Amino acid sequence: MTSACDDPAGKSPGPEAPCEPGTLDCKCDSGDCHEDGRCRQDICVAGVCGPTDGWTGWETNILGDANCVRVVGTLAYVAAGDSGLHIFDVADPTSPRREGGLDTPGLALRVTVLGGRAYVADSHSGMQIIDVSVPSAPVLLGTFAVQSSAFDVAVSGSTAVIADSNWGIETVDVTNPAVPVSLGSLTLPGHDHVPPIFTYAIALAGDLAFVAQATAGVRVISIADPRAPVLLTTIATQLAQDIVLAGSYGYVADGEGGLVVVDVASPAASHAVAHLATVGFASSVSWSDGRIALATDTAGVEVFDVADPVSPEPYGHLDTSGEASGVDLTDGYVFTVDGGGMTIASILEPAVPDARYATAGLAYDVFRGDAGVYVAGGTGGLHLLDVANPVLPVAIDTWNTQGTAQGVFVVGDLAYVADGVEGLQIISFADGVSLQWMGSIDTDGDAKQVEVSGSRAYVADGAGGLQIVDITDPETPALLGTVDTDYDVLDVTVSGHTAFLVGSALGLLTVDVTDPANPTTLSALPLGAFTRGVAYADNRVYVAFSGATVGQPSGVRIVDVAQPASPIILGTYETDGRAQNVVVSLGYLYVADGSGGLHVVEVRDPTQPWVVAEYPTTGFLWNVSVAGHFAFRASSVQGMEVTRVCGVP
Repeated sequence: MTSACDDPAGKSPGPEAPCEPGTLDCKCDSGDCHEDGRCRQDICVAGVCGPTDGWTGWETNILGDANCVRVVGTLAYVAAGDSGLHIFDVADPTSPRREGGLDTPGLALRVTVLGGRAYVADSHSGMQIIDVSVPSAPVLLGTFAVQSSAFDVAVSGSTAVIADSNWGIETVDVTNPAVPVSLGSLTLPGHDHVPPIFTYAIALAGDLAFVAQATAGVRVISIADPRAPVLLTTIATQLAQDIVLAGSYGYVADGEGGLVVVDVASPAASHAVAHLATVGFASSVSWSDGRIALATDTAGVEVFDVADPVSPEPYGHLDTSGEASGVDLTDGYVFTVDGGGMTIASILEPAVPDARYATAGLAYDVFRGDAGVYVAGGTGGLHLLDVANPVLPVAIDTWNTQGTAQGVFVVGDLAYVADGVEGLQIISFADGVSLQWMGSIDTDGDAKQVEVSGSRAYVADGAGGLQIVDITDPETPALLGTVDTDYDVLDVTVSGHTAFLVGSALGLLTVDVTDPANPTTLSALPLGAFTRGVAYADNRVYVAFSGATVGQPSGVRIVDVAQPASPIILGTYETDGRAQNVVVSLGYLYVADGSGGLHVVEVRDPTQPWVVAEYPTTGFLWNVSVAGHFAFRASSVQGMEVTRVCGVP
């Protein structure tokens, strides 16, 4: 793709341009760089985050506030507020070129294009009809004044239908664009409210008009006789801003109400069939090839798979530099406009992480420590990587742990490694140069995972249950106590004096470890599946579960453990892969879903977990560690992968 440093929009790079991928001290204009000094494209290409950060994209600034974009063929038409209409050649979406434009007298809010003409909803200046047959030299053909303010316009044949803000709709004969003629109008209920209920957008289907009218919902209107439009019914929504039609369904950008799917098969009986909450205020929506793109003010663009319209599935996410106000989805590309201009991104790129580091063995676990990223690399031992530049990880050192390094937990300059049949290994990086062995203890079983709390290490020891180890002196760790279980313990997390254990058919076992020599079971919660990984945050435990084979239930159970003796299941997030582990950061789950890749899930409402993004993997994802906007992933095939995660704090 074209880098910002390659000057696609006529910007002038600095004297030492262009910058190299992943380097610091970006030499482009400041707008092309992140706050940390790296070139924007090398951290998150054009701000894009989709199924993977492999989505490619391009950004440009446009004079005025870009409100709407419509793509027809190889041209993108942008309604850009007080700078009017802009036309871009997007035959090569990675290298768009501005062809021309025309300043309109009002504020260009929306545009539709048909038959070589652009119809611009120009706010108080009404509808502007522009000849765009020569994109480099658009010409004004005619103007139609409206009662109040033109917010949108849709055209079918020789009839234009205008969304007239607080008035309703107006139908116009545009056979002669130089002299458009009023045919009729329909004043919609709510126009006389204080404040009035605005008419924001229109979508046409045959002789029907579907009108998004804010708190009034979606109006279904017959325009079979455009001289006398008739209101057929109203679909109740929260704050309808925009609507797009596809077959027997309509998709509504519903402001704070997110995405609403409506069944319009029987127009007079149209009704909502699905609601999907989104982050931010949904203002624009587009459909293409079974997917929906939804523009929001704070969360960029959300993309959904609507192969089954009544069950939309999150597909990906696109960050924008400003508040996304308009979107058009076509031919595998999402075109988005906001206050900062236009962004073009492909949603069909293959899964490509930002960086990889190949380990000698299978990468089972990863931990972001002060010195860098520690990777438990199976028979390849422990790897320490410098990730000062996350997209260019550099090996610092490797230590052969003798066993099978399956889990790692780091405190300061000490790494505690669950090393399979070799038990717990303690490795130091105190000299800042190389890894050095400090001590070890052979556990009874097969050490799978480890967590450190205070002066104790808690080892999930497979058939050996839970091993509690005194690490006051890391050179001579000593066994303090053991929790025997009926099933293999695969993972453990600790909060205060309470340990939470999971593994195979164990479910969730809660243990009081106040006296490590005599741990006491507080509760055993069956979870109906094999439990594999566990994380704790704010009186909740998150348990990764999956079946023995692909196709069996998989996901994360969310459990309230405010009363450890009486845990309560609050909710479940289901995945398509085989969930292996989970971490929590700032109200978001990062789920290592085996062959299903990485899932990022919002859980501020634990009863309704909501996926923010999914990042596929070509291997099998065992675990993940998060630092800032980067996820470090342990993959069976690819080793350690680095992925930039957008759409989260």
